[in-house]
Amino acid sequence: MASEFFEHIITFIRKFLSLIIGLVLTFGVAIYVVGSSFVIFKDDNLGNVGFTHLIAILLSTGTTFIYLTLHFIPRKAYRLLYTITGLLLLSIFFCAHSLGLTVPTVSDCSNGNFQQMSVKSKGGSKDMNVVFGSIGQEIRTCSGNKMLLVGALITILMMIAAIFQVQMILLNRVRSKTYGERFVEMGISN
Repeated sequence: MASEFFEHIITFIRKFLSLIIGLVLTFGVAIYVVGSSFVIFKDDNLGNVGFTHLIAILLSTGTTFIYLTLHFIPRKAYRLLYTITGLLLLSIFFCAHSLGLTVPTVSDCSNGNFQQMSVKSKGGSKDMNVVFGSIGQEIRTCSGNKMLLVGALITILMMIAAIFQVQMILLNRVRSKTYGERFVEMGISN
């Protein structure tokens, strides 16, 4: 009785694995987009760091959308699967870069390693308190950086699982075409 139940669960997971990965990936990207947007716009920083986060947002959102359309790709369009794999790898690269930019800030927020300095603002004579982390990065939002960290981690892990899923689908499509249909066309198999 229990073994039949587990067999049904495994069959269900195997049948809908790419859909499950896609839904969890969508959830991770949503957290990542909210955290990144919060960090970019709260910090008013669309310079180097903000631009990197923005590229990662665009790539991960687009790649997730393309991955979710995986079920609607015809069997003959296997080259599109290579494109999806390339986009997944590129998105992982930018999300990992964004993750690397965020980890020191989250670590400093958790440990409380802050150094406050009084700095004059650019336009006026007012003093502002600026908080710097242990490696010199400016810390403005701890909660946004934590959300970005969690979203980037979920996104990266699900994109790695998605790469393996796409490669399995690609291998099955190419193998059936290469080893199955070609031998029949050449008259080698029965």
